[in-house]
Amino acid sequence: MGLAFPKKDLLYIFERFYRVDKRRNRASEGSGLGLAIVKKIVEAHEQQISVQSDTQSGTIFSFQLPVWKKEIASSTKKHQPNKNSLS
Repeated sequence: MGLAFPKKDLLYIFERFYRVDKRRNRASEGSGLGLAIVKKIVEAHEQQISVQSDTQSGTIFSFQLPVWKKEIASSTKKHQPNKNSLS
């Protein structure tokens, strides 16, 4: 668990370049891109990320990613060039 976010900031923490503490220096303390990148990755897998935050228990981020099974037969086949092709 991490430190708690103020409730007013929870709507914005996944936006690019958003930082809760405006006094922090971007060069040494982050650019505000981390959570935006995480959200894009999770959404690319057609999933959602959620956040729960309060001063008593801190912050919890939750998400799920799908597990894909590869077909062994198709992944082990080598590409055979077509002998009739010009390439």
